[in-house]
Amino acid sequence: MKKQDKWSEPVSGNDSMEATKPDKENSIFLEMPPALFSDFQQGWARNIDLDVDNDTWQLLLENIDGNLLLCCDEMPVRFYGCYFWNKGKFPYLLKKSLQFVVLVCGKQEQAYRINGYQAKAGERCDFLPDGSVKPNPNGDACVWRISLELAILESDTKTETEPAYQTSTYLLRWNPGISSFKLDEYRHALSECPKGFGFNWSVYEWENAHEGDRFYMLRTGDEYAGIVFRGVFTSNPYAGDDWAGKGKPRHYMDMFCQDCQPADERPPINIDVLEKVIPDIDWRRGHSGQLLTKEDAAKLDDLWKKCYNHTSE
Repeated sequence: MKKQDKWSEPVSGNDSMEATKPDKENSIFLEMPPALFSDFQQGWARNIDLDVDNDTWQLLLENIDGNLLLCCDEMPVRFYGCYFWNKGKFPYLLKKSLQFVVLVCGKQEQAYRINGYQAKAGERCDFLPDGSVKPNPNGDACVWRISLELAILESDTKTETEPAYQTSTYLLRWNPGISSFKLDEYRHALSECPKGFGFNWSVYEWENAHEGDRFYMLRTGDEYAGIVFRGVFTSNPYAGDDWAGKGKPRHYMDMFCQDCQPADERPPINIDVLEKVIPDIDWRRGHSGQLLTKEDAAKLDDLWKKCYNHTSE
């Protein structure tokens, strides 16, 4: 979900009557996987793209009793539904009552105000009488994609369903020299899944960990020590066999790893930088699965943003 260069004016109806809380009349509710839900909560993602099709147009586009309102210079000679190409110029009006997007992940909900939008025409096609579409580079129809720019609501305007717990951040540790997850496996994962990959990891302080909590992975034991990727847990803790084969009780969590750094380079957030910016943590010794204080987690988030100038995609 790439940030657009230019956005429309903020979406709202009559300013004096603008709603302050989301409900079914002024909001779209979207189910989100834990990784993406966490990205929006932490501000790593700010824009969400939605295709305008037969399933979504009544939620997104202004209509009267199911009849679309068109905003175009020339009216089409035939009915295209929500697929009118209009020479690449968006011919519809975004629903005036639409002010919020509510992201849902399990028992968690987070509401966002729609600050602006941009519409982009997809590949041209033909709109068939049965309501289906057929690819055609010269067709007069297309699937429009609307990109919404979101801003998280303040605490007094959140939805009534509050998260069952506050998201926590954990520091995981990985020494490729002794871990069951070898450096070649990491290289292979980066090659096969450059945008992110999933597997599991043992978490020492697992008792209060939950699906949806975040983590940073600290590589240790060599000259490339530092933060090599981050992500979100996609399961609650569960017991498993000792990865080291020593019979110790272990608890694991499934996880999605993203923003991965190259395997054979020293990461920008290396151990020297970490010791300077966040000296309260022992970066050279400790268990894998250390619960960070909110203060240290915030410092690490800020450090990441400064080092990578992260923008949502």
